[in-house]
This record gives sequence, structure tokens and C-alpha cells, in this order.
Amino acid sequence: MDKDNIYQDYADFIFRYLLTLTNDEHAAEELTQETFYQAIKSIDNFHDNGKAKFSTWLCAIAKNVWLQEVNRTKKKHQLVNSLSDESTLFYNLEEEYFRNEDKINFFKKAHQLSETKREILSQVIR
Repeated sequence: MDKDNIYQDYADFIFRYLLTLTNDEHAAEELTQETFYQAIKSIDNFHDNGKAKFSTWLCAIAKNVWLQEVNRTKKKHQLVNSLSDESTLFYNLEEEYFRNEDKINFFKKAHQLSETKREILSQVIR
């Protein structure tokens, strides 16, 4: 296998394969580059024994590279959703704190009223 011509011989084929998986030209280009990087790193693991074609081996690498990207993207989305949920929770806790603080201040002031005014206030609240 001539390592120097691998990219020229197979890049278009792998790009089209990845394009069918991603439906995104930019992503397919990046994943094609990563596929060939991984292939060159592990070229010694490919044994041309007639059982598998080199293009099939490259497609397997491309598929693994794509699946790694899908998992990485999924984890990013989960993190963003988690952070979004936490900020919503924080907002709700903050809102509840201020609501409770307003109630406490109301009852403190009501307690300072005379007995008659507290009874009137009690009737109004019910």
C-alpha cells in the first residue's frame, strides 16, 4: 500500500460516504481529514490478505470517527441542557426567596398593627 497516494486515491470516496452520514459538507470535510489521519496512524494494522478491501477498512474508520463526533455532540447538548436546567432552577429558587421575603415583611408589618387593624386585615385576606 502506497501511503503517499492514499488520500488522493480515496478522499473523494470517503468524503461522499461521510456526506451521506452527516448531510453536512463542512462536517464531512472535517471528518474526512480525521479519517485519513487515523488511517495513516494505524496503516500497519491493515493486512491486505484478500479478505477486506482497503476502501472497506477506510469506511470502517470513517464510521468510527463519525460515531465519536456524534457522541461528542450529544454530550455537548446534554451539558448545555443541564446548565440551562440549573439556571432555570436557580431563577426559580431566587424568585421563591424574594416572594417569601415579601411575605415575611408583610407579616412583620401586620404584626405591628393594632389588634383591631390586624382583625380587619385578617378578614380582607380571607
